[in-house]
Amino acid sequence: MQDGREYHLEPNTFMLLFPQHIHGGTYPASDKQSHFWCHFYLPMQMICTSNTAVTCSDTEYVLPEFGYIQKAEKFRLLFRQLIDASQNKYPSPASREYICNAYTTIIIHELCQEWMRQNGNTAPSGITSSGIVEKVREYIRLHACTEKISIAELAARHHYHAGYLSEIFHKETGMTIISCIQNIRIEEAKKLLLTTDAHVDTIAHLSGFGDPKYFMKVFKKHTNVTPTEYRYAYYHIHENNH
Repeated sequence: MQDGREYHLEPNTFMLLFPQHIHGGTYPASDKQSHFWCHFYLPMQMICTSNTAVTCSDTEYVLPEFGYIQKAEKFRLLFRQLIDASQNKYPSPASREYICNAYTTIIIHELCQEWMRQNGNTAPSGITSSGIVEKVREYIRLHACTEKISIAELAARHHYHAGYLSEIFHKETGMTIISCIQNIRIEEAKKLLLTTDAHVDTIAHLSGFGDPKYFMKVFKKHTNVTPTEYRYAYYHIHENNH
């Protein structure tokens, strides 16, 4: 989280933590999670907002606080080159600093371009369908398991017509809003089934399904097994491995 706003970091996402702002974790990370990170300074005054516009001469750079990376391998390569440069024994420390700064600058430029492409090359104050969908997806990720979410409620919260929001969401993600909500709830249910001894009815409520029967119907549709069968299969596999 940053300044009290929570984010869900998943594969191919990035986040910038701005100086002199409050940030920290809100939930234990997965054992399989890995990420690249670095610290950098900008030789200019910044106004830190959700999508910060930094002006240098006649060029405007957008440093988004959080977003998705479509070409993740390019960023992985740049970060590996940055790490390699930081550990390389150059003739002088100044040479290493110059090269590391160059790679960091490229990464910042690429993040800016990535954000501009996803938002239709608009100014930071503008917003396109990609920006709308990103905000809705983030809200769903944070609240799907703890709140009742409907398309009408999402549309009203984000000040859009329900039909329009449904259309652009499907166009941008390839799935419906309801499918997105169900996917997140099912993944939470899977985790609870394997990490707790809670009854299936309890798990239904904890993962955002108010009706246990509806939960079991949706779970089987997504996994081809019932919640109980899913839990049993996991433990059965581990028993066979011993």
